[in-house]
Formats: sequence, structure tokens, C-alpha cells
Amino acid sequence: MAGTHFLSDGTAAPFQDGYILDRSAVSGLARGVIQGNQVGGSGDQVDRWDMRRAANDRFSIYTNYKHRFSDNLTGSVQALVGRTTTDNQKIGYVMSGTWPITIYSGNPYLPESVQARMDDLGLESFQMDKRVPNTLDPLKNSRAPLVTEVASLSASLEGEFSNGWNWSFYIQHAQNNRDVDLYGFRVDRMFKAIDAVIDPNSGAITCASTLIQPNDGCVPINMFGIGNSTQEARDWVHESMYTDATYQQSASEFVVNG
Repeated sequence: MAGTHFLSDGTAAPFQDGYILDRSAVSGLARGVIQGNQVGGSGDQVDRWDMRRAANDRFSIYTNYKHRFSDNLTGSVQALVGRTTTDNQKIGYVMSGTWPITIYSGNPYLPESVQARMDDLGLESFQMDKRVPNTLDPLKNSRAPLVTEVASLSASLEGEFSNGWNWSFYIQHAQNNRDVDLYGFRVDRMFKAIDAVIDPNSGAITCASTLIQPNDGCVPINMFGIGNSTQEARDWVHESMYTDATYQQSASEFVVNG
């Protein structure tokens, strides 16, 4: 089955090697695996999509007031407030190497030509590698928006003793909030959804896991081509996590020197 790739609409086509292959690609061809980099040929320049920079919005306000109480005593108060929002774009999903997709014979999303070829060769399954940039396929690792907020308030006094020695004192309190949301697919659900079969009783497309464990909620997904999965399947495999962290610090210092 090596030397086959799937077009955007999910149909199969011969994979055309480029006219320049790097060492990784050449060694992969000897093992029947498409890998490495090439100039020309089939495929897409996925790295160009990953070069986009994240959207960033930020602001900060800083104020400082200083007052002289006398010739020997001064004081100041300062405040800082800032917020940064970064809409990080994670790379598209990569299923290759240690994360290959196994496609079994009888998968209802298989093109008829590929299924017929598997039947002729007596193949029960084949390995498929897939990498799709975030911007091309709605089935994606999505986003990781980050919000950072900081607030700081401090006050200080500086003076001089009658003997000529100097003293200074300050006190400060600050807080930092860092909130991250991580959107992506759940690995357990993804690989369940990929293993699609025909229900022998209803004739409907279902997950192989559902035949073993009914009502497991699995929604089969079409991994061939780009954007051919249903919204229901995408909603089922995707999940989100979050990290909300708050850091606080209070500090004070009194110094005498002379």
C-alpha cells in the first residue's frame, strides 16, 4: 500500500516523489514509508502554515507619585497594572512516527479502489500517516489562548538622620494571574473514532468499540482527505483543559547606611 496518498476529497492517488529527496526520504522509500523532505512532487508545504504568529493584545498603566515632605524626608507611591492576551495557534495534528493511524479493512470511509486493492492482497490493515495544518482542516489541535494579568502597588520613604546617616524603607504587594486554555483532541476518543465499521444489524456506520461496548458515545470519524469529518464527530473527539495560576508576593525592606 506504500506510495498512496489521499487527496482533499478523500480519493486515493499515486504519491509522486519530488526531484530532490533528502536522506530521510530516500531511506524511507527503501522501507516503503513516505517520509522526509522533497522538492516538487506530491504533498503540501505544511510548515508555511505553522509560521503564522499568534495574535497579541496588551496594555499597561504605570503611575508614580513622589513627594518631598522636608529637606530630609521624601516618599513615593507607584502602581502598575498590565494585561496581555495571546491567541496562540497550536500546530495542526500530526499522526505519524509514534502516532500512526491504523486503517482496517472494511472501514466504510475507505475509497472503493483502496478497499478492492486490500481485498486482492488479503490485507487486514495498513498504516497511514497524516499531518494537516491547523488552518486547512476543521479537525485540528485548535488554540491555546493565554491571558496574563499583573498588578503591583508599592510605597517608599527615604530620609536622613541628624548624624548624617541615610535610611530608606519600602513595602510592595503584587499579584500575577496566568490563565491558559488548551483546546485539542482527546487521544482515546480519536483512535476509537478512527476505527469505523458497519453495524451488522442496522447497516449504519459506527465505531468498532460501540459493537463491544454499546452506548459508549463514540462517533465515527472520516480521516481521509481534508475537512470530510462531520461536526458531530469533531465535537466528540475534541476537549479542553485549563490552567489558572495566581502568584502573590509581598515584600518590605528597611535599610540604614552611612
